[in-house]
Amino acid sequence: MLQKYDAKTLKKELHDHALFISFAPYEKPKVVISIILENEGGGSSHAAPVVRQILDYILLHSDLFKKDVQKEQKILPLEKESQ
Repeated sequence: MLQKYDAKTLKKELHDHALFISFAPYEKPKVVISIILENEGGGSSHAAPVVRQILDYILLHSDLFKKDVQKEQKILPLEKESQ
């Protein structure tokens, strides 16, 4: 008898693995992250948020990107619109 796949009815150890691979910055990458979460389901819904937290930490606390940020154009604050 053919059964429909339903992850909710499976034991946890039979769930799909989550895989996500990322690199930063887009041009001339300096960081590559690959993450596998066993039995956690889809990569975009489970593994990607973990990679995002790791990249945020690296971008904010690492010396790897400080020179690149200094080379970027200055970002001016928005002026208040006259009413």
